[in-house]
Amino acid sequence: MNIKFTKIAIVFLASVSIGLVYLSSNSVVSADTVEKGGTNSIVTSEKISPYVIEFKSTPKTVARSSDSLNKNTMVTLDFSEATFLDEQGKTVDKDSIMVTMVPDRVSRSAGTSGGTWQSGSGYAVCRGMKVTGNSGAIGLQVKYTVDFQKVQGGFDRLDRVYGTTVDGLGTWSYLANGVFRSQETSGASAYGGVKGQWTVSPGFGLPSGTSTKYLYFRVGNDSFWLEHNL
Repeated sequence: MNIKFTKIAIVFLASVSIGLVYLSSNSVVSADTVEKGGTNSIVTSEKISPYVIEFKSTPKTVARSSDSLNKNTMVTLDFSEATFLDEQGKTVDKDSIMVTMVPDRVSRSAGTSGGTWQSGSGYAVCRGMKVTGNSGAIGLQVKYTVDFQKVQGGFDRLDRVYGTTVDGLGTWSYLANGVFRSQETSGASAYGGVKGQWTVSPGFGLPSGTSTKYLYFRVGNDSFWLEHNL
């Protein structure tokens, strides 16, 4: 299905791939800057509220100062409306979990549980966590909500991807949307999200043409992370 965008997505940052984005449960709550090896971008991570974690990618250099808005990317994990359940299906206090869930200022090669994991005091299920990816101040914005569960000593699961919206300049055509692998395997994470073709006409201040974009949420090894090329 093709979507012709009819309004400008007002966001702060624009298009540049940052590959994998991860969380850590043992870092100081602060904004941290990390240069990704082998790329020409600087990644910053910040807990912007008790329930929202934000990652930005900014080019080290741009040809013109006006290009900087259209060469940045922002992705967020928003737990504001999320609910956490323990292994017995009982609701766990969200604030006690979120205080342990902060950006990793160093490691970009390992995921995290994003909270405590002990029987009776940890959580096994997260429902209603929102994923957002912004590619450009006037570019592409992708949103969806996920329900996932972490199985201690077993294979983690991604149960639902729902409430998807895509907005911005140009035309969007879905290639895939939803849960692609519901259960982790011995060699691969459970994952889902959005993939599509984004077409931009000349004159909008963005690179014109058609490109394939994706924003995936992955669960595996009692960890969760984002993968994208926005």
